[in-house]
Amino acid sequence: MEIICNGSQTYLYILSALYSIEQVGQITTGALLTRCVQNLIKGTKSKVPNIRFTAVKLLNKLSSRMSNEDQNASQNAVKSLLEEKNQDIDVKFFATQYLQKSG
Repeated sequence: MEIICNGSQTYLYILSALYSIEQVGQITTGALLTRCVQNLIKGTKSKVPNIRFTAVKLLNKLSSRMSNEDQNASQNAVKSLLEEKNQDIDVKFFATQYLQKSG
């Protein structure tokens, strides 16, 4: 799960990892779900817009399963995306959608 932090990985490798994390997150709870959320939050900080908005979309899918602490952390990460200047329009769209859904 730590591959998202590693800048040496390719775009497709990271994207595959994000979707794998989402699959694990849908069938787990507790500490493992928290690890999944933490890794998706790391994905929101990528330099690549498609990775950022994919991470936000997947956080949105897992939001109903998250603890309050994980929800707060993911909301803060997504809010910081909206505060950045020169942001990709797709990232803004999915970030706004996530924040509207989560409250």
